[in-house]
Amino acid sequence: MALYRRPNSAMWYARCKLEDGTALNPFSTGVEDEAEAVKAARKRIMFAQVDQERGLDPGGKTFAFIAEQWLKMMRKEVEKKISTKAKVDSYEAIVRRYHIPYFNKTKITEITPKSLAAYETWRSEYWTSGPGAVAEFETITRKDGKTYKRKTKRVARGKMDAEDTVLRQIFKFAVKEEVTVL
Repeated sequence: MALYRRPNSAMWYARCKLEDGTALNPFSTGVEDEAEAVKAARKRIMFAQVDQERGLDPGGKTFAFIAEQWLKMMRKEVEKKISTKAKVDSYEAIVRRYHIPYFNKTKITEITPKSLAAYETWRSEYWTSGPGAVAEFETITRKDGKTYKRKTKRVARGKMDAEDTVLRQIFKFAVKEEVTVL
């Protein structure tokens, strides 16, 4: 384990390897105290060892990380005129409003059919009893940079089908980038 500080941060960061030499992704310990940072790093190593025993990739990427990488790739496709800006903007809105908030720091290798079914339930309740139910207004940013508020719009099932398409594309991207997906 190696602890270090970045020049612009008071937090401790860690690089760790498991006993078999498997390197974990560098991470922030989230603390400024060195002793607490050592505890956080040891805890991360312990969780990684448990993941390895369960047959999971101990250094696996989170859903949020993979989704951000996918969005970057989609923006490059717009620059190359492979895709349209409007399409990528709508995909990004879906990913940022629904997928990332729900799956966020879940390792992409740990997303199972059961967790996808739980997402479907959460998503179907989003506007009725979930986070969208309490939101009366949403902030919209126009192409010219101006922002305004409007009443929230309830989304039809057809829009939810588009969300499923986006989710499938993120998983395909993860497989293509050689991140193991269950």
